[in-house]
Amino acid sequence: MFTDLKGTRDGASVALLERKLWQSSEFASLVDCNGERILFRLVSPAQCTRLHESEQVLLSCFPTHDGVSVGHAISEFAKHCSPCKENITSWALASVQRLVDAGVLISSCRPLSRYTADMVPYYVRHRPIPTQVCSRIVTEGPVDSRTEVLDIGCGPGTIALQLASVSSHVTGIDVSQEFLDAAVLLARRQNRQVSFLKRSADELAFQTQTYDVIVAAQAFHWLNPWLASAGLYRSLQRGGSLFVVESKPALPPAHPLRTVFGYGYADDVLVRRQCYQHALRHAQLFQIARQAPDILSIAGVWLFREHRPFDINFARAYLFADQIEAALPSDGDPWSNLSSMMDAQGPEAICGDMYWFVAQFTKVKVGTFSSKLDGAFDQVVDVPHFAGPDL
Repeated sequence: MFTDLKGTRDGASVALLERKLWQSSEFASLVDCNGERILFRLVSPAQCTRLHESEQVLLSCFPTHDGVSVGHAISEFAKHCSPCKENITSWALASVQRLVDAGVLISSCRPLSRYTADMVPYYVRHRPIPTQVCSRIVTEGPVDSRTEVLDIGCGPGTIALQLASVSSHVTGIDVSQEFLDAAVLLARRQNRQVSFLKRSADELAFQTQTYDVIVAAQAFHWLNPWLASAGLYRSLQRGGSLFVVESKPALPPAHPLRTVFGYGYADDVLVRRQCYQHALRHAQLFQIARQAPDILSIAGVWLFREHRPFDINFARAYLFADQIEAALPSDGDPWSNLSSMMDAQGPEAICGDMYWFVAQFTKVKVGTFSSKLDGAFDQVVDVPHFAGPDL
């Protein structure tokens, strides 16, 4: 049976139970081929923490902001455990301590988003999402003037604003106030009606609003996968579609982003393989997290290729300050050092291909699940590169 937390006698355990913790924003996540969640520190991707299924549930009991006591989180965790399972408290305390030691759970104050105000103009200008991606969402959704659309992790509103040219009911949510300020500014300039809210997609599991189309573009690695999945099942209308959008770069071997930061892949064969694995992991996650009588069944996948420069402006939109400072420690300015490395390569040598894949999942009754991944990435649509607006 679950041990009464108040009955815990060990002094260190009592102190830990009273601590208020929340999830660090310095980690992103992926799922390995065995379905296990791996958290890796953005500054040092080699620093990984592997989570088993029970630990993933335990971690989901801690918010991404406004920490809760460990005792409260363990009490919530216990509600998801078998009543006959013994020593839950001892196991949970040991797991929490491991996550604290790894830096995954923290008690110090920090911003909700790692994207700082000085990164946002570079992001808007140099990391736009191709219009063809949004056009595919409009066509396959389908999206019309009455469609209720939610863009989770909307960033500066790139997709939300494009979809708002079709639908009059678009909502974008993000935890970054800097991104939301940029999105509101761009909406005003473009005369688009979008409701931008400061909210985490992890909170959808506790909301009642439903949508016909939900978009998650380059956002899932920032989310708790189980909370987000529960929220998607709750928020998506039956028959509605979720569109997962991700990007994968193919860069020349000598590109500084590859040699210094390990960013990108050697060729398009590896990129396509990664896109396939990524889509498959999402399909597996939604199948495991399904909520009867519904399942998010994969309905289609598309791959776009954008030839573009991966220059210092892109780097400023992609890399966080602590990442570049850790990778290029010196007495000088690390950004200037990286810029010089890129200049030495020449403009053509720092160009590569950004692959964008779109996976559509439709909410249907369990039993109608089907996989449409076979041969999905055999065809690639080439799209032109364009720069986003200036702020």
